[in-house]
Amino acid sequence: MGIKLDKELKKDGAVRFSVHPCLYEGCHPVHGRVFILVYVDNLIVASKKLAGVAAVKRSVSAKFDVCDLEEVNYVIGMKVMRDREAKTLTLSNPGHTATLLEAFGINNSTPSKAPKA
Repeated sequence: MGIKLDKELKKDGAVRFSVHPCLYEGCHPVHGRVFILVYVDNLIVASKKLAGVAAVKRSVSAKFDVCDLEEVNYVIGMKVMRDREAKTLTLSNPGHTATLLEAFGINNSTPSKAPKA
């Protein structure tokens, strides 16, 4: 799917980032900027306008057999939290943090807050 998907996304006007080859950016005259993140056979589509996300979903599903999992909650081990009111996305990786604490033998330490600067 990778080469074919790359070809189709580019045909639709998306540009692949050279720094991160799994990330594409499309710019639609009506829907604005749309970002498409590809991980194996999963796509995460993000845009300020929901119509932009819908346009990408329509385009991709017209060419590929897809299963829409709706809003992203977890991706590659990271928890994704959205606050629509504040228009923010927060990524958390609690599993990785716990693994690091355990690797350094400090998983049973008492947490303390860092002083504010």
